[in-house]
Amino acid sequence: MVTQSLLWTQKYMPTSEKEIVGNPTAVKNVDNYIRNFRKSTLKEGTSKKDTSKKNAIILIGPPGTGKTATVYVMARKFNYDLMELNASDFRNEQMIKRKIGITAMEKSITGKKKTIILVDEVDGISGVQDRGGIGAIIKIIKETRNPIILTANDISDQKFTTLKRYVKQIKFQPIKKQTILKVLQKICQKENVTYDDKILEQLSENAKGDLRAAINDLQSVAEGKNHITIDDIKNLHQLRDEEKTIFEALKIIFRERNIETIQKTLWQLNISTREFGLLMQRINEIIPEHMKDPEELANAFLALSNADIVWGRIQRKREKDIWRLFPYFSIELAAGVSLARTETPYHFVNYYTAFPRFFFQNLGKLRRGDLAGIGEKIRTRCHLSISKAISEYLPFFSIIYQKNPKMAEKLSKYFNFDKKEDRFLKNFWK
Repeated sequence: MVTQSLLWTQKYMPTSEKEIVGNPTAVKNVDNYIRNFRKSTLKEGTSKKDTSKKNAIILIGPPGTGKTATVYVMARKFNYDLMELNASDFRNEQMIKRKIGITAMEKSITGKKKTIILVDEVDGISGVQDRGGIGAIIKIIKETRNPIILTANDISDQKFTTLKRYVKQIKFQPIKKQTILKVLQKICQKENVTYDDKILEQLSENAKGDLRAAINDLQSVAEGKNHITIDDIKNLHQLRDEEKTIFEALKIIFRERNIETIQKTLWQLNISTREFGLLMQRINEIIPEHMKDPEELANAFLALSNADIVWGRIQRKREKDIWRLFPYFSIELAAGVSLARTETPYHFVNYYTAFPRFFFQNLGKLRRGDLAGIGEKIRTRCHLSISKAISEYLPFFSIIYQKNPKMAEKLSKYFNFDKKEDRFLKNFWK
């Protein structure tokens, strides 16, 4: 019988190098980095670190390729403490210094051994708007007495140009299908689960190189069973024939003109129901990047509003009823938002760095800052929360301020914005 007390991704997480599958060269490079770091810091009393030397590494690759698991294995192998942080948890120089800086300069957390500092998802830090976040990490890298390992899915963005000078890049590739298949077979053997041959092949194929996703999918179909068949996959709505990330979905939603293709993409998204709210927020943020014509914008936001209404009803339904209403939700996003673009040519947009990413990350600061009055004035007039006032109204107000000065003047009078607030709205997108 299947053990139900532990996630299999945790239960079968590698504890030694030989258990790490795929990317042997990358794993070896991580090993070499820690070995060389140890050698370079054996001598105490060095007055200055060699700042020309790259004191940190960054592991780059898609999810489920073994980046974080490798770091855990190395910490165990070399008997290091491990301090794990997620870059999305902090945004500015002060927070980074407080969380990483002291540990980077100390001998260890316990005082007995050194510490590996793991900063996961460093591409979650904003660029210019993070008020020195990346700069603070670079400074710590220059001065650290402990190994610093960063991870990221992608650092091709221009904001990482300077960081690349101070870190060695180690790339992790998607895990091969046959490698994933062997792992799933071993897990089934240990869990005493028999299976039809095709089911593990299908799970391995669906994973698209993400071993963690494959193991999660295997557990979801094998939970509480002694035998699994291909029908178990067909009955599992979380498992898609062709998984898509939110970013891939955004690209298809805004590029494609075929309604069925867009709807299929939405069905294939392997995300939780809660995260569909995040998808709508992303779409809300990005519409002005793809559409410039006022009529296009109006139609797109109207469709998104209709989708939001349907999604609100979905959330009030019981779990089993959610997917009955989903087609109505997806048609608004597919036929509504996408086909609203009739005049503006399609062009590439870097969804990962589009404006509101910074904005939502710093929402709390804006509420507490000098410009908090904007949200409060919109809230009072429109009878909604400050959060919605800022996230849903500010982007549109900013477009009006840039494109239609007369209408902007009317808005200013209606909401009683002062000169500082007018200036902020006018320059918001610049």
